Amino acid sequence: MRQTRIFPFIALALIFVFGACEHKPVASEDSFPADTIDTVAVDTLPVDHAFYGVAGDFGMSSFVLITDQGDTIEVTRTADDGTEGVIYGDAQPGERYYLLATPDKQSLVAAINLTQLNRFVTDYIIVNGRLVFHPENGADTVTIDDVTDERLLYHTSSGERKVMYAG
Repeated sequence: MRQTRIFPFIALALIFVFGACEHKPVASEDSFPADTIDTVAVDTLPVDHAFYGVAGDFGMSSFVLITDQGDTIEVTRTADDGTEGVIYGDAQPGERYYLLATPDKQSLVAAINLTQLNRFVTDYIIVNGRLVFHPENGADTVTIDDVTDERLLYHTSSGERKVMYAG
């Protein structure tokens, strides 16, 4: 007899629980305004572990950079595996640099003297040590071969070598 009194309460509770759950459609791209949809896949963006700042001391085996955030980073010019880091441009304390370090921030991969580079081009970004001209309008990615006070030497992705002269 007692079981018959509990059964209506259980049935009523189940009706409330399942009745409260209504099917709600999952949001689709069509339900968002076009200007809020991110059309760039995150995994396609290159990761750049670089620092920008002013060079401190240069040694035969080290490079010191005071970052734009005020941190001091000292890296060796040669990685533990013997790979030599490359400095594009003159090594001058007090000049601005882009510094690409190994993931552990212990060794130099590449440094670019931005003070010298800015004499030749101003509409650019640098991603993983590669120079991207005109990033807003038909970007052209190139690899720097050398930068001095007199010239910028680089090559395109097709291998064509180009030179920009100061003046």
